Amino acid sequence: VESMWIISPSGALVPLTEIADLTDASSYATIKRVDRRRTTTVTASTSTSVNPEDIVGAIDFDALRARYPRVEIALGGRQEQQADAFGSLPLGFGTALILIYVILAWLFGSYTQPLAVMLAIPFGLVGVIWGHWVMDYDMTFLSVIGFVALSGIVVNDSLILVEFFNMQRSAGVPLHEALIEAGRRRLRPIFLTTVTTVLGLLPLMLEESFQAKFLIPMAISISFGLMSATLLILLVLPCMIVVIDDIKRVAHLGWHGRPREDAAGAPAASA
Repeated sequence: VESMWIISPSGALVPLTEIADLTDASSYATIKRVDRRRTTTVTASTSTSVNPEDIVGAIDFDALRARYPRVEIALGGRQEQQADAFGSLPLGFGTALILIYVILAWLFGSYTQPLAVMLAIPFGLVGVIWGHWVMDYDMTFLSVIGFVALSGIVVNDSLILVEFFNMQRSAGVPLHEALIEAGRRRLRPIFLTTVTTVLGLLPLMLEESFQAKFLIPMAISISFGLMSATLLILLVLPCMIVVIDDIKRVAHLGWHGRPREDAAGAPAASA
């Protein structure tokens, strides 16, 4: 800067030191603005054993705003992105559930069976909470993302069971026998589907590097949610199919005044 030459009003080149006093002082390396307003960013590195969301939650923003009334304090960066994602997550999750129901209703040709199949989704939530407690991890944003992804995975186990059940019913097998046969014949495929998924995510859950810490909660949600949903599906889904069939038979009896009959002339028990 001291060797800089400038043009004077007369047009002559003069050194900057002849017309200005130069001193060393601290200053901003850069000046950032958002919507034409000057901003500054406060960042911090956290320990791997601490949840960043807990640290942000412990900050008293009201006290900071009261102490600096002319300064607008807001979260940015990763926290801002997560807040935006959480805002759109309910709509996206609801849309996904509707699409899952529509696809299952088209596949089964039934409006009630998809409800029994989608019962696996809340079952998965039990495993998500249990898994974070077992692994000693706090629920994070990626935990929620993992549960959303889990919603499309756990349906597969129910789908395998109900599809075989429908094939048995189409062949004329009675309701209870079809359920027992479906549970016996589809147990191995359902079990192997769950085991392969969990084993695939196991290395990530056991990883101790700092880069993997952010993804481990998502892997926990998927793995433990899938395990709990699989167990509860095998126990509860057949019962739900029977309950739905009973409701449909009672509704048919009340509406038509006679029991519903299948093609063979016997009272039907189709789900």
